[in-house]
Amino acid sequence: HTYNCTVLNALGTASKELMAFDPVTVTVSPYEIPTAGESFSLTCTVSLAEGDSLIGAVQWMGPDGVPVSSTRQTMTNIYISTLEFNPVMTSHGGEYTCQATSSAGT
Repeated sequence: HTYNCTVLNALGTASKELMAFDPVTVTVSPYEIPTAGESFSLTCTVSLAEGDSLIGAVQWMGPDGVPVSSTRQTMTNIYISTLEFNPVMTSHGGEYTCQATSSAGT
């Protein structure tokens, strides 16, 4: 979205064009609880506003807030990353976060 801001006072007029970008949209699937001992994967798909660009790669964060090892991540392209558990163990339990940063922010 583009906005034009104009200020007028006794000394004259000044204008500035501002561009506002929609935030990064991240979708993680599937929404199901895995079974211990089986293979399981989570896929993160990033959607950006028109004219926005992705900075760096999609990053998965583990339950402890630390980046997940790259050996467990597969990048289909810069917008899709899959986190794989083969097999899933009870020690893998917790909340995993997919993070992406665009030119408009995280």
